Amino acid sequence: MLTVGDMIPDTTLEIYYKDAFSKVNLSNYRGKWLVLLFYLSW
Repeated sequence: MLTVGDMIPDTTLEIYYKDAFSKVNLSNYRGKWLVLLFYLSW
């Protein structure tokens, strides 16, 4: 389990941006601030 201050392992995420889905690697944002938002639909 990750907690505040932990480094997130490099992974590939599927994102929705400008009306399209695409994939990005977290390593592309190394050294930059990044906010990750997600939701669970049950």
